[in-house]
Amino acid sequence: MGKRVMICPKCKSRDVSPDLSLGAYGSGTLFNSFKCNKCGYTGQFFIELDEEELRKMKK
Repeated sequence: MGKRVMICPKCKSRDVSPDLSLGAYGSGTLFNSFKCNKCGYTGQFFIELDEEELRKMKK
């Protein structure tokens, strides 16, 4: 098994980071919420795949 990567469910970007915004802090989801840095989508549910699975999916 290789490295796990997170994928934005909206735009399929790998540029995802934890959502450390005030909104996430205020809603109590600070450590469970993520943000796509490409399209701005925020939420708790992001696709997480092994790099090998991602390569197979792109074929």
